[in-house]
Formats: sequence, structure tokens, C-alpha cells
Amino acid sequence: LTVVSENGIGISGKPPFSIFEIATSISVELHNTVVPPPQGSKWLLSRVELSRPLLDSDLDDFHLELVQKVGSTLTKTSVASKNQSIGHFLFSLAKH
Repeated sequence: LTVVSENGIGISGKPPFSIFEIATSISVELHNTVVPPPQGSKWLLSRVELSRPLLDSDLDDFHLELVQKVGSTLTKTSVASKNQSIGHFLFSLAKH
């Protein structure tokens, strides 16, 4: 179960997936909710910048926040757990 705020998203519970699968899928949900792509386009994870690997224990207080939009095709999302920054995900808008 995910919870979306104005520019952020978190997760409650512990789904049976890897932390990276969870993080990337809820990042896409955040983008589709906060900055919906135009018809025929979708958000793609284009770069991962983490200070350390994501750990299963990060799910205890995991939060993603859309912190920057560059034009209408690039974004930067902060990745944090327990109020500690872990890094960023960068997304690009692509036509499919």
C-alpha cells in the first residue's frame, strides 16, 4: 500500500518484492500521479544515484519525493529512509 502526498510517496507494510523493485515501482506511481505523462508517453528510470545499496530495513520508514523538474521531460526524486538521504532517482519522459 502506498501513500501519496503533494510531491512525495511512502509505503506501509512489507510487500514480497525486493526493496529496489518497490522503490522503482512506487517512483513511477509518484510520477504518474504528480506529473502525469501525456498520452503515448511514459516515465522511465534513467539514472540511479545512491550513496549505498538499498536495504530491506529501509522499508521501515521509506519515502520518495519529487524534488526537481527540468522542463517537462526530466525529474529528480529523492530517496530517503528514517529521515536520512540515500540518494536520487532520475526519470526521463519517453514516447512509446
